[in-house]
Amino acid sequence: MAKLKLKESAILAALVTVAMVILNYVLNAIGRPVQTLFSIQPVSPISGTIGQRVLSWLGGYIPVSDFVGTGTLYLFVSAFLAVLVGSWVVSQFNLPVAKGRTGKIASVILYGAAIFYVLVVGLVMQSWGAIVGVALYTLVAAYVTGLIADTLKISI
Repeated sequence: MAKLKLKESAILAALVTVAMVILNYVLNAIGRPVQTLFSIQPVSPISGTIGQRVLSWLGGYIPVSDFVGTGTLYLFVSAFLAVLVGSWVVSQFNLPVAKGRTGKIASVILYGAAIFYVLVVGLVMQSWGAIVGVALYTLVAAYVTGLIADTLKISI
């Protein structure tokens, strides 16, 4: 059985969160706001929905507003869960991943996000435009994640 890689997933999720915040800022600045999956528009496979639900389950145990903005924290928790589950699913079921670092990151994000999409939304098919938007956004986010990792000299 494949083991969960908590530390590696948390590091990658933090980098993905930073990349997504940067991408969302840039796309908003040029008038193309990102929609969440939970149009051909940029569509993010990771939104704060799962993070918000997890933190609401924890109740008042974590003083969220004292650390960072709640939206960023929700996004990180969602990214962490998507990366953790995506990495586990890839290793457990030996699923195919795209070549290269960017492809691997994008594949892990998409597999993890797909699991949570089915859990939260169900087996509902999005429009082809939304699917293309998710794929493109995820590839760009994975590439930016790699650039940030290189800049910070973090191995992912």
